[in-house]
Formats: sequence, C-alpha cells, structure tokens
Amino acid sequence: MPGLNDRRPHNELLSILPAADLAKLEPLLEPISIKQRRVLHHDRAPMEHVYFIESGLVSVLAQIDTAKAVEVCLIGREGLSGLPIVLGGSMSPHRRVVQLGGSALRMRAADLHAAMQSLPRFATVLLRYAQSRLVQTSQAGACNSTHPFKQRLARWLLTAHDGLDGDLLPVTHDMLARLLGVRRATVSECIALLERDGVLGTARAQITIVDRARLEEMACACYRVMTTERERMMRDLSFHDAPNGVAVAARGACAPSRLVPMSPRR
Repeated sequence: MPGLNDRRPHNELLSILPAADLAKLEPLLEPISIKQRRVLHHDRAPMEHVYFIESGLVSVLAQIDTAKAVEVCLIGREGLSGLPIVLGGSMSPHRRVVQLGGSALRMRAADLHAAMQSLPRFATVLLRYAQSRLVQTSQAGACNSTHPFKQRLARWLLTAHDGLDGDLLPVTHDMLARLLGVRRATVSECIALLERDGVLGTARAQITIVDRARLEEMACACYRVMTTERERMMRDLSFHDAPNGVAVAARGACAPSRLVPMSPRR
C-alpha cells in the first residue's frame, strides 16, 4: 500500500491539511488493510491507535445486553475510529468493528497527542470533527427513537453510500437487522418495497442505490441535519493554503461534502 509521499490521502480529515503538516504526519501514519469483522477497538479496553479510514465502513456498537449490540455511529472515509483518544480518553464502552473491508491509516495514540500539540491545524481539524460527530450521533439517537423504520433505513443507506465509492453496498439483510436493532423480516420487507419502487436494486449480499434522489426524499429530516453539520465542518476547515486548493463535491443536494483536488479526477 503506497505511503503519503505517493498520493494525497483519501481520508477527508487528512486531505484538507496543508502539505507541510502532512509531511510531518506521514512518518506516523501506517497504511493498513482493514478486513470485514475486524475489531479496531474492543469495549472497555485501552485504545492504542486511531484509524483514519480511507475506504470501507466501521460501526461503533453499543452493547444492549449480553447477546445484542446496535450501531450508534457509522464511520467512513470522512472520519476516524478512536475519537475518545482525540478527546483525552483511553477507552470506551463501545466496540468498533469493520462492517465493510477497506483500508486505513493507523497512528499510535501517543503520536496523535504529540502531533496535536505541535500542529495546531491538525488539532483544530480533529476537535472540529469531534463536535460534528457529537451532533450527528445525537441526531441519530433521536431518529432511532422516534422515526419509522423505512426512514431510518433510508438514512443508513444514504450515510453508507456517502462513505463509499460507487452505488453498490455489499451488505446483507442480516447485517442491517443487527445494526439497526430490528428483525430480519422487517429489513427484508422494507427493502422489497424499495426495490419494487425502483429505488434500490438487490442481489445476493448486496444492495445497489438506483435512485438516490428518491431515497433522500424518503429519509427523515435527520439525514439533512447530520449532513448539513458535516458540510459546515468541511467548509470551516478548508484551509486556503491547501495544495492545489480544494473543491466541495457531493452526490446530491443533501449529501455530505467530498473534498477532492481541483484537477479533474472523474
């Protein structure tokens, strides 16, 4: 896996840092593969690393009882796993598990703390991300307690879509049922309705977003609250001296920001 000397990072938090800061961080960042079902952080265990996600999806899981855990947060390339370390903690009651495999840049906790002390802009990015994540997690909790499952599922699919390249989501009905805390039959029934309406396409162990605009219409206002907060964070953190400048790109009117170089990539 190439280092940062060979490319700009795909992780959005790192991508908006000036080149000088990235050069100082590069020796501290270890490119790794993260495989599906890998536990990045165990609950109530010391956190030794943070993971800047470059591809794939990571769930933050809250244990409900001895047999059941539900997702409280979904992390893609817009963020990092290990936020308690950023805020000065060393462990969490929540487990962080890779749901869709991909890659990440791993940094030791001690190195992260030292870098936050020596690189003020890096510290600002991480703390601003923590604020944004708090808003998003709080809104998701309110959504899960009040809105119908169809709206919650639409929000989850949109959030997952925002964190991945392409329209195909390699997820199963069982996985969605576990993460969202409902019966598998509930997931299957809702997805069948969305497929019938031409919003989704399905195949074995995968869902394809066919009509994102209609999926956004079906989602509750919580998705827009969450993505608006993320867009505001990215605007606040877009530094003028970032190499080549940055531009904000999005899948749709309500989609989170995508930071990409000004030179054509698509």
